[in-house]
Amino acid sequence: MWYVKDQTPEICLEAVKQNASALQCVENQTDEICIAAINNNIYAIKFVENLTPVVCKEYLNLGGVIPDFIFDKLGGKKFLEKIKEV
Repeated sequence: MWYVKDQTPEICLEAVKQNASALQCVENQTDEICIAAINNNIYAIKFVENLTPVVCKEYLNLGGVIPDFIFDKLGGKKFLEKIKEV
């Protein structure tokens, strides 16, 4: 991805489907792209720049665990309510 000058959503989506770590090079991370990456490899969550409720819900559904310090940083119980709304 470093050499891709014009990163279209389609190119980025295909890249993370093939190699989840490509997410770290995606300039415009959408929920769809992030979810594709963590579906490919759950550990790609560490490359997600903006943990939205949609992305977190998918991560949790895959068996991921959000550490307390990150959970608190996201807003704690209020954030959990947002995830439930998704």
